[in-house]
Amino acid sequence: MSDLDPERRNAGVALALLSLIWGYNWVAMKTGLADAGPLQFATLRFTLAALCMIPVTMRFRAPLLPRREQWPAVAILGFMLAGNFACTLTAQRLGGTAKTAVLVYTTMRSGACRREWSDWARSLRR
Repeated sequence: MSDLDPERRNAGVALALLSLIWGYNWVAMKTGLADAGPLQFATLRFTLAALCMIPVTMRFRAPLLPRREQWPAVAILGFMLAGNFACTLTAQRLGGTAKTAVLVYTTMRSGACRREWSDWARSLRR
């Protein structure tokens, strides 16, 4: 690993750290759902995330609010994300953390495979 340039090494460390945090997220959700309902937990999670982003946006001098023309997209994506988390947390509470994690990740991968398959099939028709 010593022969890697610092930029690649830092990228590898960042990827490993992100994987650990993302993987541990399921444990944190399971623990949080023991004391709160799925919608209450999702609300708390989004509120905490928004509060954590305020110092980041101030540090990079980014605007705290989107521009007027961006609000419809922000609202649509916000409702979709909130609905996704509500469904994921409900499934986790009803069916277990491991089953939900596998289902979420395989669903995302199968969507990517379907897209690759349809692109490949479309290229054959040309």
